[in-house]
Amino acid sequence: AEQRAAVKLIVDKAFAADAWGYEPSLLNKLAPSRWGDWSEPFSLQVDFPLHSIVGSMQSALLRSLLDNARLTRMVENTARVSRPADAYSIAELFATLNSSIWSEIAGTPQNITSFRRNLQRAYISEMTRVLMNERPPFVNINAPEDARSLARYELTSLSERLGRAQAAGSSLDAT
Repeated sequence: AEQRAAVKLIVDKAFAADAWGYEPSLLNKLAPSRWGDWSEPFSLQVDFPLHSIVGSMQSALLRSLLDNARLTRMVENTARVSRPADAYSIAELFATLNSSIWSEIAGTPQNITSFRRNLQRAYISEMTRVLMNERPPFVNINAPEDARSLARYELTSLSERLGRAQAAGSSLDAT
């Protein structure tokens, strides 16, 4: 129950379509960092890099949720509970993320904002990493086979849903 609540909090506060709404007046007052050093060169950008910052936070959350070690623990947890149906499963996590991140194509397709497109690209990247069993640097744990199979299922299902939305003549952005 706690895992479901934690994922719901992340989905509602970081991945929801309206999670990153800011007043233009506030954004116009923010300034980019002018700090530069050897690790990060001075930027000539004159406005606050909101998309970059939001995208970095969302990507970090996705990487954490879809971490190989976390997915392995989720598989192992089904053996540690008295009723395996009560365990928070990889299938439930993937379905929750998929339906939340791609909510614009459920029912009547809606336009997708630039923040959501960035999140959706990060989702596809992370799910592809799980599917292809790629490991981040310095990580020696493979994704469990259950996660790889479910990632394939979710990506295939997503492809079909996108195809149906496109065939229905929706005005989804091609980007």
